[in-house]
Amino acid sequence: MKKSRNKKNNKTVRTILFVVACLLILIAIFFACHCLYHDSFSDKKNSYRIENKYYGFELQTPKDWVAEKKTAYSEENIMQIIGKCKNDNSIDSSVYEIGRFRFKSQRYPAEFMDSGFVSDNFPSGIVFSISVSCIPVGIENKVKNNIFTNFKIDGSKTIKREVELEGLGKTEQISFLHDNLQYKIIKGIYISPNDKEREEQLKKDYTNNLEKIISSFKFVN
Repeated sequence: MKKSRNKKNNKTVRTILFVVACLLILIAIFFACHCLYHDSFSDKKNSYRIENKYYGFELQTPKDWVAEKKTAYSEENIMQIIGKCKNDNSIDSSVYEIGRFRFKSQRYPAEFMDSGFVSDNFPSGIVFSISVSCIPVGIENKVKNNIFTNFKIDGSKTIKREVELEGLGKTEQISFLHDNLQYKIIKGIYISPNDKEREEQLKKDYTNNLEKIISSFKFVN
């Protein structure tokens, strides 16, 4: 009788320790993700909010999507980059990127679309990336002299053009200016070889989803 009770007590202790360990792991994962992305979102709405001292925006995505921060600049780094950017009078200069984010289905690995990394085994889907850059003084007017479309994002006029995305081919890039920064959105549609027969319908559905995401984009000041 005593041995049976001891066994029962030991089993209860092991169960409690297991539950505590699981809770600690979940808490560690939560804080790790929070520190990595510096953004918050609701699993129910899948709403993302990105903000720091220099830029910010929010948007909504399909339920099974995740957000990835693709740059690791601190606010001090960004301040230095913007300082250099504002003193650059060269017309041939490139923009100074201060932030990059990617939104995609969680079915895709973190490396998906990086340097053309795709596979026939991946399902069809869409990828949506946003970059934020400072425009050097020398090319600021050059950018402003571009032909803007009638399509606006949160009140900002946009410039649309085709770009070649490694691994996904030609896709559309939308750029716009806000608070002296340039935002660029790249929409990527990936069609698996297994879905070639319904490629047209998939592209239509994916394009509609992308338009909904873009229409939800709002600046955060």
